[in-house]
Amino acid sequence: MFPLTLRSILAATELSGDSDDILRAAGALAALCGAELHVLHAFDLQDSPYTGDLGVTPTFQRRIADAERALDGQIGRTLGRHAAVASRRVVIRTAFKAVVERARDVAADLIVLGPSRRRPAGQRVLGSTADRVIRTAEAPCLIVRGPVSLPLRRVVVPVDLSDYATGALETALSWGLAFGAPSTSGLPAVEVRVVHVVPSLFDLARVSVGHAVIGPELDRETEAALERVEGSSALDVREELLWGEPPAEEIVRYAEDNRAGLIVLGTHGYGAVRRAVVGSVASEVARRASCAVLLVPPQVWGGIEATESHDYAGAAAAG
Repeated sequence: MFPLTLRSILAATELSGDSDDILRAAGALAALCGAELHVLHAFDLQDSPYTGDLGVTPTFQRRIADAERALDGQIGRTLGRHAAVASRRVVIRTAFKAVVERARDVAADLIVLGPSRRRPAGQRVLGSTADRVIRTAEAPCLIVRGPVSLPLRRVVVPVDLSDYATGALETALSWGLAFGAPSTSGLPAVEVRVVHVVPSLFDLARVSVGHAVIGPELDRETEAALERVEGSSALDVREELLWGEPPAEEIVRYAEDNRAGLIVLGTHGYGAVRRAVVGSVASEVARRASCAVLLVPPQVWGGIEATESHDYAGAAAAG
C-alpha cells in the first residue's frame, strides 16, 4: 500500500461554536500533509437560522450572504484570517447531498464533519446528515466530536478478520505514520491497538479455544498489513482480544479506557438502502465514541465496488 496521500480535504460545518473543532482538525491535517482545504456550509430552507428575522422573510441572496459572513467569521477564529483555504462555499441544499456532491467536485480524499447539532448534555448521537454522508460518500469520513490531538499518540483499530477490517487496519497504519510524532522529536512512536471483540457469552472452556484460534489469525492479519504498509515497522503495534458485547459498546469502552485519540473502522460500502447491514458497529461507534472516528469505505483500499445503492434517492428513503 502506498503511503497516505491527502491532496484535498473537505470540511463540512454547521457554523456553530460546536463545529469549530471540525475546521481546526481539517486545517491541521491539511497543513501537515500539504492538502488543499475546502470548506462547505449547506442548509435547507426550513432549517436556516437566517429565516423569519422579526417577521421579515429574507431573500435567498440575503440568506447566502449572512451565512457567508458567518462562515468567514468561523474560518477567521479557527484557522486565522490568512488561512490557506482553497475554497469556501455556502449552498441552500439538503446538507448530506451537498457534502457528497462537493466532495466529488473537489476530489476530496477526506471529509471532516461533526456528529450532529447541539444535543442535551451527555447525549452522544449521530445526526441524520452525518449518518447519510458516511453511508454514501466514497471518501473516508472523519467524525470530529471535540478537539483532535495531534500528533496522534494512540489509534484503536477494531478488526473482525474481514476484508473491510483489513482495509481499515492498513489505513490506520498509514495515518499513524503520517500524523504521529516525527522520529526526531523524541516522543514515543504511535501506538496502534488492533482489537478483536469476542462475544462474552462463550464459556471459559471456549475462551481458551478463542485465544488459540482467533489469536494466531489476528496475528497473521496484522503481520500481513505491516508488510503491505511501507515503514509501519516504526509504529508500536499491539494486538488484543476483548471479551464483551455488544461489540460497539466494548470498542468505545476500550478506546476511552486507553485514551485513544482516533478509532479507525472499515465500512461495508453497500450504501443507505442496506443501512441495517452496512455497518451497524461502525455507525454505533461513530455515534458513541468521545474521540474522533475515521470511517474507511471500500473505494479507498480497493475492496468491493460501489453499488447502485449509492444514490440520493435511496439515502433519502432510508430516513
